[in-house]
Order: sequence, then structure tokens, then C-alpha cells
Amino acid sequence: MSMQHIKDLKYQVMFELISFVGRRILFNKKPTLYKSKNYLNLGCGPNIEAGYVNADFFNRYQLREKDPRKLEWPLDLRFPLVCDNNVFDGVYTEHTVEHLNLTEARSLFKELYRVMKQDAIIRITVPDLEKRVDYYIGKYDNIDVATFKEKYDTGCAAIRDTTQNYRHRSVWDFAELKMYLEEAGFKDIQKMRFGVSNDDNLKLDTKSRAWETVYVEGRKIEYADD
Repeated sequence: MSMQHIKDLKYQVMFELISFVGRRILFNKKPTLYKSKNYLNLGCGPNIEAGYVNADFFNRYQLREKDPRKLEWPLDLRFPLVCDNNVFDGVYTEHTVEHLNLTEARSLFKELYRVMKQDAIIRITVPDLEKRVDYYIGKYDNIDVATFKEKYDTGCAAIRDTTQNYRHRSVWDFAELKMYLEEAGFKDIQKMRFGVSNDDNLKLDTKSRAWETVYVEGRKIEYADD
């Protein structure tokens, strides 16, 4: 077994241990909510937003109550959300869904639909496979070619970056996100642009990621016969 395999195994064991302790012992709790509007910043990483319900995977620092991020909702997105129905006025998640496998992502979309209010918008941003394929085949019309060339020596490296690096477990483009968001119940699925949203409270995009990202929004619309 190589050193990298050992390192990966240690990481996975620690990850599962922290998840178990977090879910079963310390943090199996509903999100801390505000009295008025509640917008979910899901998979926030270091990007804590004041006034939002910032949610991310609990880690060893949180278990020691030393996490500087002050998360309102520690969780593991692979499992059902510990949350009431119809809670959130909107959901934003940036470069998070690709860290789940397809089964986990589909389940998450259904859970998010459940916990969102009627007419609320979800905004999902992920690395865009279509942009990388365009770069690979030399189709440069709709991508930031300069940044791609700065990041990758070859088109193959660009594909590898999103399919194998950063512990990614799935790849996405607009068509794939649209299909599974509709399956979860969302309607009015739209491909958006950096910094452009149907809800101003969901304009949380990181500019440094715009070159590689697809932006997708959907709306929770329940009809009487749904």
C-alpha cells in the first residue's frame, strides 16, 4: 500500500469517526434560526455570512468547541437533514454538491425541497463539466480561456481536476442539475450567471470561482394537487 493510500485511508477513517460522533452524540440538532428570514448558506466552508444559517460538516475543532467559524448548523449532508419542513426562505450552496456521490446528491435535493418554504429559491453552483469539455476540445467561445490556460497545461488536466481532485465524488453540468432538481420537485430551473440571481439574498458567489462554475437556480412551487 502506497503512502498516499495510507493517507487517504486515515482521512476517511477520521472523517467517518467525526461524522458518527457529531451525528449521534454532540450535534444531532436542528439549525439555529433567526426570528425573521432564514437563508441557508450550505457547505459554507470559511465563507461565513452574517445573518445567514451557515452550515457545514462538523470537524475535530467543532468537537472541541474551538471552531472559529461559529456555525449555526453542523451536519453531514450524506444523511437526512435534522430540520422541520418549510423553514428556509432560500438556499445557497457553492461548490459543495460535487463532494457527494449521485445518490447522496439526489437525496439532498429532496431534503432541501422539504425544508424550503413555498416560492423559495435554491441557488446551486458547482464546477462546470461542460466548460472543461469545451476547453478540452478547443471550443473557446463561452469560457474564460485565459484562466483555463493559466490553470491547466492540457485539456486532460482540466477534466482530471474536476473528476478526481479535491475529493470530488460527482460531476455536473446544467442539464444534469436541471434533471435532478426537477426530480426533487423544483420548478422554473434556470441557468444563471455570476452575481445574477432571482433573489438578492442569494448573491454570495465567489468571484475567483466564476471562470469554472455553472450557476443554477430553481424554485419550490407546490400546487394543491402535488
